[in-house]
Amino acid sequence: MSDAKRPLLITLIGGLEALAGLAFIIFGVLSLMGMSIEIPELSDLAGAVGIVAIILGIIPFIIGYGMLKGWKIMWYLGVIFGILSIIVGVLDLNIISIVIQLIILYYLFRPKVRAFFRD
Repeated sequence: MSDAKRPLLITLIGGLEALAGLAFIIFGVLSLMGMSIEIPELSDLAGAVGIVAIILGIIPFIIGYGMLKGWKIMWYLGVIFGILSIIVGVLDLNIISIVIQLIILYYLFRPKVRAFFRD
């Protein structure tokens, strides 16, 4: 964990990541609870969706927690996912996503933010 003061937007980004992960986990648990549906085809689908949602929820939850704690690896993941998101935005022609990711990448390279993620 870093001794530097956590930048405000890192708090926001980390908190939003953790909340998104928590939302996926809750959705996954609710889907698993919905497996008792009387239609067997829907029950199997609910179980599969639930398990995938829980797995997909754990990842952003850990990323969000790590960003809040200033784990160095999370800075690298932020840069990697930012670049991947820009590529996806270009392929989807999603200008808003591209702009947001460029702002986040710019912010991650700011000296105070880099200092926060150093060991």
